[in-house]
Amino acid sequence: MKNIFILLFASISIVSCSQKKEGVQNISVSEYQNLVHDNAIVLDVRTVDETNQGQIKGSSSLDFYESNFENSLSLIQKDKEVFVYCQSGGRSKKAAKLLMEMGQFKVYNIEGGIRAWKAKGYELTTPSESKGNN
Repeated sequence: MKNIFILLFASISIVSCSQKKEGVQNISVSEYQNLVHDNAIVLDVRTVDETNQGQIKGSSSLDFYESNFENSLSLIQKDKEVFVYCQSGGRSKKAAKLLMEMGQFKVYNIEGGIRAWKAKGYELTTPSESKGNN
């Protein structure tokens, strides 16, 4: 009987671990190029001054420092994949973690942010151009 109980407990533990939700996936800007798709949300969490200097094409902006930032994050469609970036990766990492805690389907943090993007020589758009492509 004791062996059956141990086997049952082990089976339940394995099943519950396999159903555990994945955490935030940290990806490079090169990996982003391969993973992003038309149905995904690309989220820039930099300030307005920063985004005015250029954004990744198709991205939407939410200023990490705005008082309603968390509320705005909670409004993002939960069934969409979200790619988050900032200037260098700190704010996006925090925002990505918040999204996962809010039940987001899948979240990617673009490591190195816009600095890594520029270092690779990838193109940027102005915020008005970026919004026109959503």
